[in-house]
Amino acid sequence: MSTSVTAFRSIRTVGTVLPAEALARAVDLKMPGQSASDYQLTPGMTVNAAVARAWEAVLGAHRAWTTALDKLPPGDPATALTRDRWLLPLLYELGWGRPTTLAAGLDVDAGLGETEPTHFPVSHRLSWPSDGDPQVWVPLHLVGAGVSLDTRTPGVAARAPQSMLQDYLNREDRTLWGVVSNGHLLRVLRDASALTKQSYVEFDLDDILNNQRYADFRLFFLTVHASRFAPHQDEPVAQAGTGDTDGPAGEEPDAVVEIAALRQETCWLEQWRTTGIADGARALLSLQHGVAAALQELGAGFVSHPGNSELRAVLAAAPDASKDLHRALLRIAYRLIVLFVAEDRGLLHAPGTSPAASTLYDRHFSTRRLRALATSRTGTRHTDLWDAHLIVTDALASDGLDVLGLSGMGDSLFGRNALGILAEAQLPNRSLLGAVRSLAQIVDPATGVPRSVDYRNLDSEELGGMYEGLLAYTPRYDPDARTFTLELAAGNERKTSGSYYTPTALISLVLGRVS
Repeated sequence: MSTSVTAFRSIRTVGTVLPAEALARAVDLKMPGQSASDYQLTPGMTVNAAVARAWEAVLGAHRAWTTALDKLPPGDPATALTRDRWLLPLLYELGWGRPTTLAAGLDVDAGLGETEPTHFPVSHRLSWPSDGDPQVWVPLHLVGAGVSLDTRTPGVAARAPQSMLQDYLNREDRTLWGVVSNGHLLRVLRDASALTKQSYVEFDLDDILNNQRYADFRLFFLTVHASRFAPHQDEPVAQAGTGDTDGPAGEEPDAVVEIAALRQETCWLEQWRTTGIADGARALLSLQHGVAAALQELGAGFVSHPGNSELRAVLAAAPDASKDLHRALLRIAYRLIVLFVAEDRGLLHAPGTSPAASTLYDRHFSTRRLRALATSRTGTRHTDLWDAHLIVTDALASDGLDVLGLSGMGDSLFGRNALGILAEAQLPNRSLLGAVRSLAQIVDPATGVPRSVDYRNLDSEELGGMYEGLLAYTPRYDPDARTFTLELAAGNERKTSGSYYTPTALISLVLGRVS
């Protein structure tokens, strides 16, 4: 099973609150603090045994809750039912015990330019070291099944629950992480005061339990367990006791007692985030190398194929033609990545597409099929895989192709004319599969084992960053040896010549039209 978050259809990361790299490693218990004792389990119980026990309990609670929901009248927010019959039992199985109910919500001290504290109607919280002495806490905002997390609900929620909780996290210094849920979805949030876009990890609870996705539930348990949010004892920052030496003769001075501060920055989830960001930086570098390797595979395949004599003649006759070849190779890589993202997000086919058409596409024409083939075989000298890929890109560049359920997406990226000197060239299966393999897999920076790239959750910074490293490469074609190579250049030619295709169009397409 792939350790990529893509393998978990019910789990989604948005923004940078918790990098997908962290979740990918957590699946294999490779993140900090994943021993049984770190999860505060009963002595003798393993993590996997705890997950299995929670699974059985949660399945029953979810079934009872959904049955009760069906009996409510339309429009009922189902707040009490969702909290008491579903979310609180769920959290109990994840080590949260009984979070404190906040009938009056929480207030944050007045900020700059404000005259009164700001009120936040948060429903629950878990505090450390205790409810009576709350130094740090995790706010949990549990709303009813009939309440949207992303919009206000007249008469029930004056603000969208998620934006309200996010605002609270951004303004309250004594908390860092929070949880919001309406029973259907559960999201983990973090202080994101420096960000302008939403950022969270989302678990589709209905999908996990209705479709018996045990692997997804296991990752949910590993990530949302209360032990992930609990602060660790920090370094001493204050002292109690007077150290008085003025007492009766012969008496020892008052003992100095060190008091350790609690900070949620010390929790395991924050350590996961830090580790995930570091891993992500190394993975991004690995992905840059993967794109370079893909271009090398494609270039070598095109120039060596016996049927591409005209291409070789052009390259031999014009010294600058290798740059045209490089631009065309970049375009092919961009197109593959666009399709990776669109397919993994389930966005390539419009709603209502014929199941027969989408199945035909998936089984015989998709990049998902290419990625599967690339992990199991090296390929042959035949060109049928490239020919099939061109059928897809030609359809996307024109009016679509009904038999495959494809709609037109415009000529700017997928048209044959965008391939320049490669428009009519042939590519062996082994070269295409080698390129796909380089794009679809990276070497895990922590384990050294190849794993799938999580294109489903790739964001604009990662997409743009993939190509920055490629600007240091210069294409070279040797007409005598009929070889194509990428060599490290002394400077960044893109800054002065504009000879490299900018990824702006790709990013706009993937994260705009396709996201």
